Amino acid sequence: MVKKSSSSKSKKSQTRRWPVDAQVEVEVFVVGSPGIGRYTWIWKWGYNQNLPEFIRNQVANRFQHLPTRKIEIDSDRVSVTVLYNLYFEIKDEGILPRYLLDEFNVYIFCFSVADRASFRTAERYWERLKLEHPSGFVTVLVGLKADLRTDPDTLAALEERNEKVISPEEGQRLASKMGTKYFECSAINFEGIHEPISEVVSLALATNKVKAINTGKDGCCSII
Repeated sequence: MVKKSSSSKSKKSQTRRWPVDAQVEVEVFVVGSPGIGRYTWIWKWGYNQNLPEFIRNQVANRFQHLPTRKIEIDSDRVSVTVLYNLYFEIKDEGILPRYLLDEFNVYIFCFSVADRASFRTAERYWERLKLEHPSGFVTVLVGLKADLRTDPDTLAALEERNEKVISPEEGQRLASKMGTKYFECSAINFEGIHEPISEVVSLALATNKVKAINTGKDGCCSII
């Protein structure tokens, strides 16, 4: 029998800066164009159910229902909050609000596979963040609404505009340029909704880009 290597375990013990029994918090910021399905995906990840109509139709209510889930990754208990922005529009120049650079270091860049403009915008945002982020960040790339790739109405509408859906190969090429992994998600079919967040949280743990830790002994919270 071949023995499993302990290199990954030792590497983790070298990088971890918190006690084994600590409660770790990670905030993930989802960046992407308006209308590409970010909130529907976040909701289904957090609550494992369809987005209620009263929230779908009332934008102001959405920040009151941003989900937080506790997940376990490599024996670490992690409280994960996924956020996104409602109050600014993505510009062609890829300009990012200052607070995104100052307060976050864990991001998911996403686009709709049926919206080539959102694909280009995701790349511009990543390029801008790479230039301006003060302390570095971890990220993954996600193609949302993957079910539309085979939807006849969507394909017909794109053909009328002489456009095509984003192929998996195009998504992978952009992810390779970003130095990260590429995922596809169909929130409507509950497919691929967990893997991107688990991956980016794993990256945050491995690089100590966590929001805070609480040892659970004296209630003391340390900001990383």
